[in-house]
Amino acid sequence: MTNLEDIATESKPLPELIFEEEFIVTNVLSQTNLIDDNIFSLEFDKSLQINKGYAPNLTLNVIPAVLASNKNIPIKELIFYGNSPVRKGDIIKAKVPRFKLENRESATISTYNRIAFYDRPYQTTERAIEISIVDGEKIVRIDRAIDYPKYQKNYY
Repeated sequence: MTNLEDIATESKPLPELIFEEEFIVTNVLSQTNLIDDNIFSLEFDKSLQINKGYAPNLTLNVIPAVLASNKNIPIKELIFYGNSPVRKGDIIKAKVPRFKLENRESATISTYNRIAFYDRPYQTTERAIEISIVDGEKIVRIDRAIDYPKYQKNYY
């Protein structure tokens, strides 16, 4: 896309490209990793200050839950930068950012206005920025990723 009018029409605010899906957890791998300066960057917004050190990282193998709104989603693995007591067999709701990013080059528009977000299909491995553990009909715990605040901003 090169036409700025097309970009403005088709792009969406980032918070509108966060989707909640329900899964059954089939495996959990918890690791502690050295924080890399870029690991929590959205590449266009360096405002979240994270000190160097170690951070938890969960890799969840999942299958869509029976009650999920779209049972044909291809997600098999969720990456979560944070802590959660989620276990194999748990039912979770995960907020997944699903977007592709396009940088627009123009000297006449502000830095944030050079960014355009578009919806894209799910991939087999996705990031989760929030995990809610479900027990029956109730959410019993909510855990948010270390970079959760970045996804709440509107970059327009």
